[in-house]
Amino acid sequence: MQEGIFRVEINETGYNWVRRFHSLTLIILVFTFLVSGATMITGLFYVLKSGKSGVLMRSYRWRNLGYVCFVVFNFLLQVTQIIFYRRFASKCVTAIDGSNAILFNQSFRWLYLQSVCFLLQILVSMMYFVFSYFVYRF
Repeated sequence: MQEGIFRVEINETGYNWVRRFHSLTLIILVFTFLVSGATMITGLFYVLKSGKSGVLMRSYRWRNLGYVCFVVFNFLLQVTQIIFYRRFASKCVTAIDGSNAILFNQSFRWLYLQSVCFLLQILVSMMYFVFSYFVYRF
């Protein structure tokens, strides 16, 4: 068994903030599905509509393909990210309710995974914008 680095005590105020945080993550999850889903549907509709307007230039096809890939991948990353974020909050509440220090410490894994997804989302966004720059330029 590992010995702790330091001891943390949570009083009623801290517990209430964790519960509020947990409730807020549900609202964030719902809005993520709504906004990301609407963005993905709108983007796909735009690409389908533009494809019916006649012969597309080669660069325009690449732009549309890049956009579709970006929107779908971004949607998946956002949803995965908020699920990890929600799991972190849920595990924290469960650990505090059960006075389980091991589960509380393990909950930070979900926060770490959410951060990795966030970093990946930033990198993918940067790659998409670089890709867009070269496609628009040529």
